[in-house]
Amino acid sequence: MCMPANDKTIPSLIKWTGSKRKQAPLIAREAKSYNRYFEPFLGGGALLFLFAHEGAVASDIYEPLISLWKLIQSKPEEVISDYTEKWNALNVEYKELQLNHIKNAIYYYTNHNLQYHFFNHCIIRFFFFSYSN
Repeated sequence: MCMPANDKTIPSLIKWTGSKRKQAPLIAREAKSYNRYFEPFLGGGALLFLFAHEGAVASDIYEPLISLWKLIQSKPEEVISDYTEKWNALNVEYKELQLNHIKNAIYYYTNHNLQYHFFNHCIIRFFFFSYSN
């Protein structure tokens, strides 16, 4: 007979709608002992992490999800390398976007204030010269 390995979860490998990650420790505390674990709704794998042992079976109806888990299982280094490469590229792109937003904010602020002050300066000069004669 087996019991859940622990009642702590790991950070999710993937975000998945309907995840049981937050409820996993509660489910683990309430689970009865078992001989073999079957996971019919794998999703992000939160319960599988807690309950699985040799011979456990995980499944899901969504084929791309199962393909991803099989890839993680069979070629973890390749998945890590690909993820790291994409994550780094995304961070570079994000920093460029941040820089563009800062440049745009400076441009807007500078032009807006210059136009505002120039407009005020023109009005002041207009009234000054109009009424000084």
